[in-house]
Amino acid sequence: MHIKLRVNYSVLYVLSFVFALSGRPATNFWELKDLDLPMPFCEGVTNLEVAPTYFTEIENQLGGTPEYNGLIQSYHRKDWEKLGNEIATFRRVFETSRLQEAVDFLELQAQLDQIPNSEPSQIKKFESKFREILLLYPHSTLAPVLSASLASFYLKNGSYAKALGLYQTGKQEYPFHPSACVFLLGSAESQYLLHNYEDAKKGFSQVLQKCDAARLQMGSRIRLIDIDRESGQDLKKIEKAYEKIQVKNGHLISRFHPELLFNLGELKYRQGNYPSASFYFNEFTKVEEHFSECQAPLRKRLADLSVKRKDKLPAVIGNYLTVKEKFPKSDWGHFSKAHALLMEFKDLDSAEIERRLTVVDEELLAIKDEKLRTVGNIEKGLSLLEASNEEALGYLSKLNEQNGFDLKQGEVGSFIRVNTLQVLEKLARTPSTVSQAERDEKLLAPLEHSYKEWFEGTPMAKKAQNLYRDLIVQSALENLEQKGLKKSLEKLERWQTSSLFNQQKVELSTKMKLGDSLVRWWFSETNRDEKKSAERLLDKKEVISALISPEYDPLWLQTYLTVEKPLELEVALKAMEKQRSIASAFKPKDGLISSYLALMMGRAFREAKQYQKSEESLSKITHPKLSALKRLEQVKTFSSAGQFEKALKIGLRGLEKADLASSGAYLDLMKRSVLAGKKWGLSEEVLKSAQKKGLKEKDLAPFLAMSARAELEKSNCSLSIKRYEEAIKIAPDSPEKLENRFYLGKCRSKMKDTKGAIKEWREIASQKDEFWSPLAENEIKLLESP
Repeated sequence: MHIKLRVNYSVLYVLSFVFALSGRPATNFWELKDLDLPMPFCEGVTNLEVAPTYFTEIENQLGGTPEYNGLIQSYHRKDWEKLGNEIATFRRVFETSRLQEAVDFLELQAQLDQIPNSEPSQIKKFESKFREILLLYPHSTLAPVLSASLASFYLKNGSYAKALGLYQTGKQEYPFHPSACVFLLGSAESQYLLHNYEDAKKGFSQVLQKCDAARLQMGSRIRLIDIDRESGQDLKKIEKAYEKIQVKNGHLISRFHPELLFNLGELKYRQGNYPSASFYFNEFTKVEEHFSECQAPLRKRLADLSVKRKDKLPAVIGNYLTVKEKFPKSDWGHFSKAHALLMEFKDLDSAEIERRLTVVDEELLAIKDEKLRTVGNIEKGLSLLEASNEEALGYLSKLNEQNGFDLKQGEVGSFIRVNTLQVLEKLARTPSTVSQAERDEKLLAPLEHSYKEWFEGTPMAKKAQNLYRDLIVQSALENLEQKGLKKSLEKLERWQTSSLFNQQKVELSTKMKLGDSLVRWWFSETNRDEKKSAERLLDKKEVISALISPEYDPLWLQTYLTVEKPLELEVALKAMEKQRSIASAFKPKDGLISSYLALMMGRAFREAKQYQKSEESLSKITHPKLSALKRLEQVKTFSSAGQFEKALKIGLRGLEKADLASSGAYLDLMKRSVLAGKKWGLSEEVLKSAQKKGLKEKDLAPFLAMSARAELEKSNCSLSIKRYEEAIKIAPDSPEKLENRFYLGKCRSKMKDTKGAIKEWREIASQKDEFWSPLAENEIKLLESP
């Protein structure tokens, strides 16, 4: 029996990587079933040698019969030298024997048996002698035997077309010879080996119909199953058919078709029935030394079975290295050594990994089959990924793109995604001394590329998105504190415009991280230029809104206020009102942030002259840190709403607790409230508050003028004159100097100091002020008229 490997590429190398329906993900690349390649089936060439059957000892009493039987014995012992000597003696001694014809055929058969497989010159020489003997004995009963022997020789050595020609000739020329069934089976076998399956199927069916020999029947049945296998029939069905023949003809299988044992083992292995697979493979080992081409795949499978038995890793590695030792130049040997060296990568240091990679690359390069080499390269990439080597990501991407393997699917894809996340999470947790830009290149860029390559559209896409979100949000917040708003916005824009951004939903927890930080930053000392910050935020409004809206929309109200865009502010307020007042509907966990948002809302409503809503928003400021600012904003709102008395009372209470920085704003508001609301009775209290807060000279002048006006309105002109004169003296260049002199003139007029009043007014008139100069001239005319 001559055995060959039949490689069915459609089964062996088209790696579809079907999704695993259940079970835990593989923790090691060598546990991945999708990479556990189907082994090529072991294919036998049916043994059709007929010479041993026909070249036998005879009992006929012919001349030289004992000597002829001696030749037969030497032939069967393959004692070729002795046989040659004996044939020469026989021809010399028994020249006239009728056995000379048989001796000529025996000699030619012996020569055929001695021809090496790869000696074309000797084959041609034999073919010439074969034609000569057929011409010499055209009707010999041994002619069909030698024809069948030569055809069998061609069959064993891969000359299938030549074998087919001889077998078909034999069918036609020797239809009644005892070897007729051999010619019939040989024709079918040749057609099978030439992949002419339809013709082969017809031939094997004819053998079943016409030939009674059990071995020929069994061989034909096996071949019909093989044809179904090669034609893509269900392998489970093929397995059952093989088993049926094995059970019925076990004693013949091991002698004549041992390749069936290997193939049954492979089918059992593919079905996950590893104990049965082990049994059949071990049975095949009893005869495998005769079938060299099946030995390397056999040893590879025995090593695979040690993995399935969960043998200890050193023993498993040793089994794979044995394949290399026994078959050093075979593809399976090269592959197995590379596989063995890769299995320990995740437990090795970087130096040892580099050393082994050199050896692995040499082994993979030596593999002739490109598809098998590619699988080895995939394993190399996966083992590097297991070892947390980030370079594995780019390496696997190139394999996926260049060789057409869909590594995104099935166990392999899941394995890549799980380990990719682990690598990037590990990098994210590792303290780094490199710059943020370098860190981004090591974290954000690989994750962006990996997402497009491996995660998008898979069940693990969300995990990748979450990791990217956490990394980029952290980076954005760090930038906000350390490098300012511009760098922070760049990071958020990178996220929002990337494929990892979930356009449908940003989790509230993420919104709160970003929104809280932006709001807190706005009110921090780091925000030194509010107008510039507002412009930057508005420039990226589409990006930022996708990340914080609608919960943090009050921030946009603040920006419109800052850059003085009342129309946009009004539109934004209307939009927020449709959302049922976000400030009240959304409750941040941080009371300070909630208060900041209420503050922004209060300011916006005041600017839009919606004073009632402004008051409501400001009332929701609850954080103690903003209590002073809350009162100040309330003063502004009540003052703007014309509720001057309320504004002054709150302002005076707030002023008592206000620090020096905010005191000026309080006092200015109260001064304007006194004047605009004509609350003259409270003017003295406001003036005293200004003095208590330490205002002097130019800073105090406006409050002296306010008090002076109040005293004028109360007809207390003597005090009014005193306050006006003091205000003018300490702030002669004040913007209100003409106003102060005008009312000073009024006081002097009321005090009957006409000369003094006219003096003040003429000074004002000489300034040619558009507003105050005409008023002063009019007052002079009134006094000078009769």
